[in-house]
Amino acid sequence: MFCGSAGIVVLRAALALLVSGRALWRVEAGTGRPDVVLEAGRNDVAASWRRLMPLLAPHVHVVAYDRAGLGKSAPSSGPVTLARQADDLALVITSTAGGPCVLAGHSWGGIVVQLLAWRRPDLVAGLVLVDPAHEQMTDALPRAARRALGLARGPA
Repeated sequence: MFCGSAGIVVLRAALALLVSGRALWRVEAGTGRPDVVLEAGRNDVAASWRRLMPLLAPHVHVVAYDRAGLGKSAPSSGPVTLARQADDLALVITSTAGGPCVLAGHSWGGIVVQLLAWRRPDLVAGLVLVDPAHEQMTDALPRAARRALGLARGPA
């Protein structure tokens, strides 16, 4: 439970089972449309949104989750790539939302939600970018690091 200015907000917690058999931990609160899905920063978890969720819950259905390998979520079976993170976000949306939703992304989460909006516009009603990371922030990394993150472009 969270206690916000609007009173006590009851969170529902569950594991979102994914196609690959992995499970992602999520918390939900509120009802109403549009659904709002919160994507945390690089190494943050659903709890990083604990102050915002009680403010949104009286008005909309809000969902936050732990990305693969963080918090209470199972680790990824393969390399953690930006594309895989966007795919996981799509699965969270399709398993919890009643249609296109508003995505809020903080820092690295801003990149994830933008990629999903580009790849799956059918799932997105709008974007809220909270101090988002810059799309080119990884360009300064060595090529091997970019390749490991699934971000390398061009020939090997």
